[in-house]
Amino acid sequence: MEKQKNRSRKATKIVAGEWEMLFEDDVEEFVGYNRLECEVKIAKYRKVTIQDKDLYHLVFNLTPFYPEGGGQIGDIGQISNSSENIQIIDTKKENNLIIHISEELPKNISNDFTARVDSEHRNSSSRNHSATHLLHHVLREELGNHVEQKGSLVSPDHLRFDFTHFSKLSEDEIRNIERKVNGMISKNISLEEYNNIPISEAKKMGAMMLFGEKYADAVRVIKFEDSLELCGGTHVSSTEEIDAFKIVSEGSISAGIRRIEAITGDKHKKHTKEMENTLNTIKSLIKNIDPIQGIKDLIQENKSLSKKLEKYKSKELVILQKDILLKREEISGIGVISEEVDLDSEGMKSLSFNLRKSENNLVMLLASESNNKVILTLMITDDLIQDKNMDASTLIKDLSTEIKGSGGGQSFFATAGGSDASGIDKSLNKLKEIFR
Repeated sequence: MEKQKNRSRKATKIVAGEWEMLFEDDVEEFVGYNRLECEVKIAKYRKVTIQDKDLYHLVFNLTPFYPEGGGQIGDIGQISNSSENIQIIDTKKENNLIIHISEELPKNISNDFTARVDSEHRNSSSRNHSATHLLHHVLREELGNHVEQKGSLVSPDHLRFDFTHFSKLSEDEIRNIERKVNGMISKNISLEEYNNIPISEAKKMGAMMLFGEKYADAVRVIKFEDSLELCGGTHVSSTEEIDAFKIVSEGSISAGIRRIEAITGDKHKKHTKEMENTLNTIKSLIKNIDPIQGIKDLIQENKSLSKKLEKYKSKELVILQKDILLKREEISGIGVISEEVDLDSEGMKSLSFNLRKSENNLVMLLASESNNKVILTLMITDDLIQDKNMDASTLIKDLSTEIKGSGGGQSFFATAGGSDASGIDKSLNKLKEIFR
């Protein structure tokens, strides 16, 4: 346990060096709402080691990079000049500082750089963030005002939204939510953005605020028609840029909390294409232009075949039952059957339970092997349990050692699994030896 704790500490060990100041700059201005590129200087930096990997935290005098916050992941991109190009792999916020994370430190740290945000990464995140606002608005409209946001994730690939609701969403509810969100997208609603307004004014506007969240005196409000929320994230200039919205999953994450995951834009197009390919494959496999009816027909055919198979198995089991009773040996006054059979675990169980009802004074060990996996079942009739105090669960543990396995169960029936098929004969013979 102590070794595990030490490994865990080592795996999560973070060592942050002291900040190296290049020049004093009290305010790091964020200009990324309107610009994805600007000229910057590095004000300070530090080296950070995480799991023996060195990273560098860079702070600029101003930045177009959006730091992780409000559920939205941080921007990526690069800073460059005529002599070097440094990749920014993430952007975080710490003590009101926007920190740009890089795997290398610029050679000429004091030079001027052009900071460029990865536009595809940012625009995809913005689409998903705006779609999250539309989803929140539609959920309250469709399900009721009891819906409250309990968490979110906005990334370039997808969005995730956690909210309060008392039951699983029906397929009709999910389709209606999708339809209404897509309706707002197709209306091409323009973004209305209110920066640095008093929080009292935001409340008067009816802006959505997260319960328990602490807000500054001056806030930013994002508005798409009737959707109003306090938000510091990045957004599309109009809903048409979202392109399309699709819910890919809905489920419970805890009591009274549901989670929706959804996609937009290019991810939606890719998802739609994959679904079309899947549908075409199904049509081809079932050779029916109507895949739904084709699948229904297959299900019905499968049910019919399953019934026929069960009847066949029942007949075979009756024949096998007669045959296996011929293998019965009397050892020290006790009937013993110890045989390898060509049955699956359910067949072995059915055979054992049938003989338990019809026979007395019988101990039966069955063994079966498939793909180098061994199954043992042991049945003891009730009279032997009562009169001889026998216990199948105890016996099976001893027998299973021969197949390098383990097992357990009840006094009248127990099972074991193992990996050594060469031990089957040993376990079958061992049962006989126990009673000799």
